[in-house]
Amino acid sequence: QNLFDIGEMSVSDVKEQDFSLKNIGTNPLQILNVNTSCGCTSGQIIYRGETSKEYSMHAQSGYVTEIAPQDTATLRLIYRPAIMPVYGPVEREVYITTNDPVNEKLVFSIKATVK
Repeated sequence: QNLFDIGEMSVSDVKEQDFSLKNIGTNPLQILNVNTSCGCTSGQIIYRGETSKEYSMHAQSGYVTEIAPQDTATLRLIYRPAIMPVYGPVEREVYITTNDPVNEKLVFSIKATVK
């Protein structure tokens, strides 16, 4: 399940949600690009103690890292509604492009109600 409902939040809040990225294959899984649906949302890859910088709609990552077979990285989605103030129900997404021909594009979403 790659959709998480973070519930109600204020427009001045910053919310983070972590998702697991497990490489269930036998080859290294390359993270080729990270970008997002909105400038208010960014994504970070955390792997083996290293945290990438934040990537968003206007600052795509290009190649980030390679996850070893059976290993797990974390995608952290960060939502800052104050950057693009909206109110009511919203959904924001982080997109990850990989070298997996079956799952080339992964989508991780949050839902929130901004007050």
